[in-house]
Amino acid sequence: MDQLIKDAIADTMATIVPNNISRPWYLEYLFKYKFGDQLPRGKIFDRIRQIENPKKWIILRKDLYSDIINFAHHDKVSPFLVDQYTLLTLAKIYTLCDFRTSSIFEAINKVENGSCPGKENLIKHNVKFKKNGILSGYTHHHVPLLPNSYLSMLASTERNLDAIFRSISFPGGEFDLDINILEKEISSRGSDKGGRLTGHWLISKPINGKNIYLGIFPHGHKNNDDAWIRVQLHESERVFNLSGKRA
Repeated sequence: MDQLIKDAIADTMATIVPNNISRPWYLEYLFKYKFGDQLPRGKIFDRIRQIENPKKWIILRKDLYSDIINFAHHDKVSPFLVDQYTLLTLAKIYTLCDFRTSSIFEAINKVENGSCPGKENLIKHNVKFKKNGILSGYTHHHVPLLPNSYLSMLASTERNLDAIFRSISFPGGEFDLDINILEKEISSRGSDKGGRLTGHWLISKPINGKNIYLGIFPHGHKNNDDAWIRVQLHESERVFNLSGKRA
């Protein structure tokens, strides 16, 4: 009977997890975008062309960032990351993506406070890059921007499927899944261990005794993204230093 239930869990998860595309070419461009440049021609970018107008961008940036409430770590956020947040939120408003951009700041709360409400409490975080790689000295934390992140986590490993099984009971013959038991088991694992919630990379670096959050990027693949990510990180550090340590 136990094996039948486990097989049913695996089959169900394989069926219900939606396939969200996180890196279409136009989003790839936006992650590599140098703020202040003009966007390419085309109807896709026409929707967010206000980014090219410095006055409009300042107002939009202020309005959208002011929506981030219950967040006490503004001094640890690079202005570059605020620009990225604004750009990705704008892209969401105009249906270029379906990112939950507020998750960026909830992930920071998790790292800084040790816990946070919501699914971000399960994120894989404080993962250092390889010492011999070009991102050495930086640390990354996963941000579940995509709407399928939570279900993808549950279906990602045999260990998580087993955790689902252990969280199931049948009181009075009725099916019951205790989410608290399930998430407690996942959150008990080391912060950088597999099976936790993953997603885009939020990259940070210690600067003047503080953990500074520099930028959000797609999950890298076999070091293929490291070079352009480092370029963006260097720009973020430059802007942060010019800002007087304020977002």
